[in-house]
Amino acid sequence: MRTRNLITPFILAAALIGCKKGNEIESVPTPVTFEIVPVVTRLVTSGNVTTFETNDSLAISSVGLSTEMVNAKYKVTGDGTLSGEKFFYNEENTAKFYAHYPYTAEYDNGIVTMTVDSDQSTEAKFNANDFMTATAVGDPANGGTVKFSFSHRLTLVKVLWQTSATAESVTMGNILPEVSWNHVSDEYTTAGSVSEISMWKKSQTAQEYWALIPAQKIAAETELLTIIDNGNVYKYVTTSEVNFRSNTTKVITLTGIEEDKIEAVFSEIEIGQWVEDNEEIEGLVNQSLLEIISQEAGKNITLAAGTKNNAAEGLWTVDVDEGNTIVVDEQNPAPSTISMMINAGKWWDNSVFYRPDSKTASLIKPKWFKLSFDVMADQAGKGFMLQVLKGDESGNVYFGMTNADPKIKTPASYTRTYYPSLDKANEFVRLSYWVNFGVRIDMVTPEGSTTAVPQESPAGTGDYEKVLMNISINTGTTAANAYGIDFKFRNFEFVEVK
Repeated sequence: MRTRNLITPFILAAALIGCKKGNEIESVPTPVTFEIVPVVTRLVTSGNVTTFETNDSLAISSVGLSTEMVNAKYKVTGDGTLSGEKFFYNEENTAKFYAHYPYTAEYDNGIVTMTVDSDQSTEAKFNANDFMTATAVGDPANGGTVKFSFSHRLTLVKVLWQTSATAESVTMGNILPEVSWNHVSDEYTTAGSVSEISMWKKSQTAQEYWALIPAQKIAAETELLTIIDNGNVYKYVTTSEVNFRSNTTKVITLTGIEEDKIEAVFSEIEIGQWVEDNEEIEGLVNQSLLEIISQEAGKNITLAAGTKNNAAEGLWTVDVDEGNTIVVDEQNPAPSTISMMINAGKWWDNSVFYRPDSKTASLIKPKWFKLSFDVMADQAGKGFMLQVLKGDESGNVYFGMTNADPKIKTPASYTRTYYPSLDKANEFVRLSYWVNFGVRIDMVTPEGSTTAVPQESPAGTGDYEKVLMNISINTGTTAANAYGIDFKFRNFEFVEVK
């Protein structure tokens, strides 16, 4: 008969517990395990359903373990548990745990800080900003499993554009983008420099836009929303304080265009685990006039070297020959002023240009725009030249200009270049010109002639791609010839008019 060594269940249990040390038994430390309850706590992208995705990463810190967790990285598994490094309780003592999502948020000695992205225009970019936190207690006497229930700590903003089916984008403005969480005190603060947030177009058919922002109060008379619809720009300026609260959904419904105004109704409603708060605020959204150059741009001029073909977008560009001067004087006279003195050369080699950014250029339509600025010369009777054109390697397209307000008198014809001269020396005067972006002026040589003459024709969409405002010195042979004359230009405005 073959003999066998038998280990009784009692002996096996004793071996697993530990060995004797005097009259005491050395215990095996209890490991910490984690669960998310309920599992539906993230990805606000499908109606009211919100869920974590497998492999989402979050961070956990602790107080009370044998070795503390400090921003430890854990991943979500398919059943809602978390996988990561093993940690153990300190004997039979309870411990407190602090978790936050996403893991990429910054951690510093118990303070978690996250800055929401300015670009939330896609589903993935939007989801990456869902800042959430959870606090829980673990007890080894109850098996040691820690159950986290996460809360959204930002505000989910929904804009419902019900005025048309042609909105192209919605942007939130003047938003503080940074949220900080003190995980011991459970206090939240909002900070950072104000920024714009491009919203995610969640629904193409319903014209619904979403973004996540930190909790904050927006003061009255603040530009909050910009809506671009079929080339028109609408802006909502708050009429009273708007309170964006943590863990809530703020719905802004825009409807009913009348005289270029749109009614805005604010409400906070429950969405999944987002808390309900039924505050409503009414206001008006006004159609905004497109600015090619703003007053602020005129106050803060910096010049970059280049030509009309490669002029930088949204900036001033200078092209100047050696021996001539085109500079910005920041101090005298204030505000910053372009100073031009041309001693020799051609105007096209000695010019200053302003080219709007591509987004602004894409919104230019065949409408009227008003160009205004201050100008001064150190000698009377001398002039400069002014043009608005599309300037690139493919050739120039000039837009029709007039120096008379079209609201008062419709121009019989347009010109493509103005040569204004100044009656007084050393005194700023404000000049205004109107540009019709629906009219282009081409130089055409009639059949049987050798001389090109101006010819008006309708402008096309592609003509607005590289719009330039060009200023140079009159280098002609007339009495207004301005070689050696010091000109100063400031306070530029180039805006749409009705």
